[in-house]
Amino acid sequence: MNPDDKQIETEQHYCRCGKLASTLCNTCFEVPVYDEAAPLPSSYYCSGKCKKAHQTSAWCKELRQRKSLLRSAFSFKETWLGYREYAWDADIQRVGFENGGENSDSKLFLHEGPMSRFQQGNIHTTLPYLTDCKEHKEAMLTKDTCTEAIAFLEPFAQILLKDCCENIEHITVTMKNPAFTTSWVDEIGGVERKVHHHQVLRVTTTGGKRWTIDPTCAQYGITEPLTPWEIYHETHVASPIKYLPFDNAKLLYVAKQHADDEAEANYFLIHAYKFKQVLESAKVFDDFLVPRVMKVGGKVMLQGSDKESGEKFAQFMEEFKKAVVSAVQKMYTERAVKKRNKAFMREMMPLSQERGIRLPPCALAVYISRFFRSASQRH
Repeated sequence: MNPDDKQIETEQHYCRCGKLASTLCNTCFEVPVYDEAAPLPSSYYCSGKCKKAHQTSAWCKELRQRKSLLRSAFSFKETWLGYREYAWDADIQRVGFENGGENSDSKLFLHEGPMSRFQQGNIHTTLPYLTDCKEHKEAMLTKDTCTEAIAFLEPFAQILLKDCCENIEHITVTMKNPAFTTSWVDEIGGVERKVHHHQVLRVTTTGGKRWTIDPTCAQYGITEPLTPWEIYHETHVASPIKYLPFDNAKLLYVAKQHADDEAEANYFLIHAYKFKQVLESAKVFDDFLVPRVMKVGGKVMLQGSDKESGEKFAQFMEEFKKAVVSAVQKMYTERAVKKRNKAFMREMMPLSQERGIRLPPCALAVYISRFFRSASQRH
């Protein structure tokens, strides 16, 4: 029997020829339907001859790519959520909808504590009591991280998508029609007003079909990270598209952070210190994730039944989260903190003086420690 086929033991199904089917095609089985005008071909057939006669083999290739894309997209989303859960960098005290609303006009508010998102800097585990709602938690973890996610997931995506995609594009859009929006609220009640651009991947399969992969879709209340491009564009894209080089996603992210340093002049030193820690914690992608996925070529998560693939991915995520926790803990040993602070002061002194922040080395150390003195204690 073809490895893509599975013998039916209990349920009764009929082939498209009308005969009782004895086998189903694992590749086509339970593949999600998106924009098809006609129903997908039956996954059930009575014989290989019948399957060939109904020309489902061409469909099998298309649906195999679709299933691989779907599993890849969810892998990107869940991997990023797993990283953010244990490498969190904000001080959120409360999460909730504006006026308790639940409609498309609702805003999910992330209420900040005394240490704002610009000042926090410390990398730590998120607080489990903030929300019991899965959608709210995922929105919180992905808020304002689309560039970062694509930057660090890029080598992962290159591995998983290489067999089914002939082109991968990194694009920037302005979102419309979100299920909800996610906004920061500072400790004195000021609500974020800035409209952010959003970054996603647009991939083209070897069969010519275009798809959108959105690893941080949860910040807009969107649960599915994979959508046909035409549907995504019509439903969610409000502005002209800007194309970015995907192969240099990490360099683009670094450049963006330096641009943010310019914009956030008041928090220049804190923002730069936080960014240094983010890069340090994100080394887990290169040190653990990429070698692990390269070893199996991604196929361990993209092939097999949904149950088999799910079990393999769950094991992978368990190992990945342990690696993230270990990486963050190593960041906050006394020796690591001293080394990072020393390197930071050496790098930042010339830049701070250029910006008119005339602080001697000892004062700069005090300036930094005001915000990061608890770093080693929190871990």
